[in-house]
Amino acid sequence: MKNFILLSIFLFSTPLFSQDTLISYLDWYKEVCDQDTADFKRKCYKADTIWLCQVYFKSGELNATGAFLNDSLTIKTGEWISYHKSGNLEDKSIYIDGKLEGLSRSWYDNKVLKFEGSFVADSAHGDWHWYLENGKKCAYENYNNGDELGIVFWDKKGRIQDNPQIELEPEYPGGEQEFYRFLSKKLKYPYDAYEEKIEGIVRVSFVVNSDGNIELIKIVESVDPRLDAAAMKAVKKMPNWQPGKQHNIPVRVRYTIPINFKLK
Repeated sequence: MKNFILLSIFLFSTPLFSQDTLISYLDWYKEVCDQDTADFKRKCYKADTIWLCQVYFKSGELNATGAFLNDSLTIKTGEWISYHKSGNLEDKSIYIDGKLEGLSRSWYDNKVLKFEGSFVADSAHGDWHWYLENGKKCAYENYNNGDELGIVFWDKKGRIQDNPQIELEPEYPGGEQEFYRFLSKKLKYPYDAYEEKIEGIVRVSFVVNSDGNIELIKIVESVDPRLDAAAMKAVKKMPNWQPGKQHNIPVRVRYTIPINFKLK
């Protein structure tokens, strides 16, 4: 069964303190992180049998509101609303016992509708319509309880596209082989680490933005500060990628790659 998942504003996490107030720190992709590196702060308050939650941008603006049914914050309930940093509405969805139900809508920061469609028990159902930021329609998708029945994509000039795909991964210029060829040319083994016979695999995370540029580069698995720095330096030199797409709309996609420092 095919189904697509709308990226949620909240990630469920372990509370930091207080039996009536739960606080979590989240990165840009709503993953739990240290307070020092957080982009968002989530506060949840116990109200009778549910938890009322609010998420704030690091700079203090409201990002989202909603509620959970359970103490472990895994079952959403009722209407969830998210906002752009400007305060403009970004998304409205309804949950029943943790499952998306009914009409779901999203808007760009310029208040143009991004998509609208309905869910039945967490599965896309019926007609879904997707739009570019300029308001032009770019995708029509039809589902029956998550099963894809039909898709039509339009390009920026309004022409129907051949072989539409719901999701396209970002691509390095020239493909995967060119990507690793680039890294092999740009990666320099630190001399002192080489002399000390330090080796291992450094894992680097980065985001391919919706315009193809690379951002949010960070080490997610360290070996040695010198090897980490060399890996970061190589990744920062990458050219823009072809951005990924979902529903014919460019999106941000995060990658994690292993960079192997091995002595010869």
